[in-house]
Amino acid sequence: MKKTAIWIALLAVTHTFFFAAGAAFGRHNALTDFVRQTKNADAQVNLGLYTVYRDIAIAIAGARYDRAKCQAEVMASSMLDDIKRCVAESGCRSVIGASVQKIAPEALGQVPLPFKYLEMNRTTCG
Repeated sequence: MKKTAIWIALLAVTHTFFFAAGAAFGRHNALTDFVRQTKNADAQVNLGLYTVYRDIAIAIAGARYDRAKCQAEVMASSMLDDIKRCVAESGCRSVIGASVQKIAPEALGQVPLPFKYLEMNRTTCG
């Protein structure tokens, strides 16, 4: 009986240890994967923004101001649509609502847009 109690205690301790170690290892891997995926998403966004700003800079350097203006309006319109979708959702609004109110009240319709809004079907400049 005493031997059985020792085995039960030993098994309980070792299983608890392995469970805790596995949980810690899993948490570490999940966080590492989350950070990697976040960096990858940020890189994709930054690449897209870079190419837009690069094209605007090239258009300005070539004195093609109408093209540069159009490219800026396409991006501003697209980002405005994203902001409007965000503030329409309570979870997202609670994160950026105050900032939008302060620095981009036009996204809330409180002031007129300071640029020409282009509909979503317009994604390129000719």
